Amino acid sequence: MFSQLFVLTERGDALIFRDYRGDIEQKCTEIFYNKIKSARDNQPPCFNSDGVNYIFVHTAGLYFVLTTKKNASPNCALEFLQRFACICKDYCGVLNENSIQQNFVLIYEILDEVLNFGYVQETYSQAIKPYIQNQPTVVEPYDKSTQFPGRAVFGLEKLRVGSDAANRPVGHSDRFSTPKKGEIFSDILERLLVQVDPEGNVLRSEIIGTITLRSFLPDGCVLTMALSDELYKLHVENGFGTQLEDYNLHPSVNCAEFESSGKLSVMPLVGEFALMNYRMSGTVSKERLPFTVEMTFEDSSTTKFIDVSIQIHCSIPSDKYVEKVMVQFPVPEDTQSVSCSGQTVEFSKESDLVTWHITQFQGGTTIRALFKLNGLFEENFEYRHELDAVNLRFEIPQFLCSRAKVKSLRISGGAGKIEHTTKWTRQITHSDSYIIRL
Repeated sequence: MFSQLFVLTERGDALIFRDYRGDIEQKCTEIFYNKIKSARDNQPPCFNSDGVNYIFVHTAGLYFVLTTKKNASPNCALEFLQRFACICKDYCGVLNENSIQQNFVLIYEILDEVLNFGYVQETYSQAIKPYIQNQPTVVEPYDKSTQFPGRAVFGLEKLRVGSDAANRPVGHSDRFSTPKKGEIFSDILERLLVQVDPEGNVLRSEIIGTITLRSFLPDGCVLTMALSDELYKLHVENGFGTQLEDYNLHPSVNCAEFESSGKLSVMPLVGEFALMNYRMSGTVSKERLPFTVEMTFEDSSTTKFIDVSIQIHCSIPSDKYVEKVMVQFPVPEDTQSVSCSGQTVEFSKESDLVTWHITQFQGGTTIRALFKLNGLFEENFEYRHELDAVNLRFEIPQFLCSRAKVKSLRISGGAGKIEHTTKWTRQITHSDSYIIRL
């Protein structure tokens, strides 16, 4: 079905290349890279050039690409590339250029198991585990001593662990012995979609969530998880104002008690997998949103400047904080430059877009900034019509708008005795689309 598979860096360097059929020239890597760069990252994931179909995914700064002259299913190819990238991450620990370079022999061994003469075979880490013989080279070793230099004080290492703690190869460090210590990582990731009209009414409020597991347990262990009411009771409003509309569970999950008590049991697979996907929606009041924005215009005595004041209030609890905040808003096309004292601001003349970067935003606080737009504007120019929306991007660690949580995790069984099991849980909210009309 597929003729070639290759992995390129963002510079165009080929890290992995495998030709299965020999019916396409090897210079297709150069053709693909030139197409990507000429399109300025607006290239669709599937395109045809000189009779060759290119299908790719861009993840972790790498391009995973399939080529074929056949009329192959694009959805099948994209799904395979996503799973292949996940397998590489599972067996290398992390997915980046350095990990691929250090483990290229292991990657080619994985390729032998997932593709045979261009036809898809196994695409799960669990299925190919017995056939992978090479040991990975760990690029970012997990070491608690580097995470917490003073861990002897008050037993800090027992309370928390670094966010990259699960970034290590699965199932190979103790290949021929039963590990005495097991670890399980569970993440609840929610993507927030919000749209607010100029009157302050919330037109759209939706949450797309995923519960993922990453297991470092011996074979045969059974994980029992109890979820809060927000994650299993349909059409019941939660504290945010949304309600659970639909969900789906991984096929390996035993959900006999899920609808009545929210309990799930599963035998964790090798690597990372999505235990549950869910969607929430509803009518949310403006006061419950994590951010509210106000934009005002200050009078200027000249047509060379427009002064815009933006005030942002973060309404999450004061013991929480927001990271990687980006505030974007359009400006009039006659704007030549934008300045803001004491703030990190970028201005793109091509798209007439201003980006305001805020490293950290404490909950319960308000930030105000004054932007000075420099340009030649007409005297009666209605610039307020062009400064009509603000788009926010952010990440909130250890906080979920839906108030959902994992109430308990219990591990039983296993191929051998586990002397100690550590269970880590993490909650993160991302903004998928957070637009406020002004």
